[in-house]
Amino acid sequence: DITLIMREVYSRVRSWFTNDSRKKLTFTQLLPSQSKEDKVFTFVPLLHLSNQRKLDLFQEVHFGEIEVRLLNKKVQ
Repeated sequence: DITLIMREVYSRVRSWFTNDSRKKLTFTQLLPSQSKEDKVFTFVPLLHLSNQRKLDLFQEVHFGEIEVRLLNKKVQ
C-alpha cells in the first residue's frame, strides 16, 4: 500500500530533521540499500509527498543528487 510506504518515508525525513535541522538530507541517505527496488520504493513516495507539499525536492544537475527539504516541521 503506497500510503503506508509514504508514511514510513515521511517519518524518516521528519526524524532526520528533528535530530539536527541544520543537516542536508539527500535521496541517497534515505535509501535502505542501493537495490533498484529500494530506490523505487523510496522515490515514488517522495514524489507523492512533494505533490502534497509536505516536502520539496531539489536537483541542481540532471542525474545529480536529489536534496530533500521538509516543508511542514509540525509533528502530526
